Amino acid sequence: MGGIARILLATDFGAPAKVAEGDAALLSRAFRVPVDLVHVHASAPHTRLSAEALAQRTEARIAECRAALRALGAESGRDHVTTGSAAEAILHTAEAVDAGLVVIGGGEQPHEVTGTTAETVARFARAPVWVSRRRAQPELQRILVAADHSESALAAYRAAHDLARRVAAQIVVVHVREHEAGESAEALAEFLSAASAGAKPELLVERGRASEALAKSVLDTGADLLVMGRVGLSGLRRVFLGGTAERLLRRCRCSLLLTSPSGASA
Repeated sequence: MGGIARILLATDFGAPAKVAEGDAALLSRAFRVPVDLVHVHASAPHTRLSAEALAQRTEARIAECRAALRALGAESGRDHVTTGSAAEAILHTAEAVDAGLVVIGGGEQPHEVTGTTAETVARFARAPVWVSRRRAQPELQRILVAADHSESALAAYRAAHDLARRVAAQIVVVHVREHEAGESAEALAEFLSAASAGAKPELLVERGRASEALAKSVLDTGADLLVMGRVGLSGLRRVFLGGTAERLLRRCRCSLLLTSPSGASA
């Protein structure tokens, strides 16, 4: 993730967006990049007076958001206010500004992300997407990475390793075997060590259905963030989440970073 030039924070000024503010500021400090804001109105006002009133309210709320980000040490970027479908507008803005990372709130409870703007953005964004969830402390202390012997997992591990180095967090790799047969833990550690200057990662091996095992590992390890790759491409534009990533997006109790298929950025 070291190549990102800017972060795009999607906000509707609600409670989940406030949680996302904290993560966007943390990432801005870690990578020394600005945070752009995008806010989307569902529809345009019908009169000039209502349009002016809405613009004033929005300007005031954005100013509050900017002040909160600055207080947390974030570097200020540009503000984007638009109208239409929230998910489509966020995706369009992310591409227009060449965002290296999109940060969006994921709801107070895991199931709340289902069918929401966050899920749609995570499904279709070219850039990596960070879905924020509330945690006990503002900093990241433990990062969990879902990994196997795939290029998508290697990209996720590289991103997690870079982030952990920047924020002084512990990183743990979890590998799930759905069947008894599979690659050895030693072989996986060797595969990943090339992305961390030869250092072998701490590795957990779980068995069972991947989404269930990973969700359990999040609770067992007290992880603040789960990092995993997205897989599958169709055509030139659409990025589909793998089944495991999609289920975890809906049920994971910590923040989730979904890396892009090409690695650190799209």
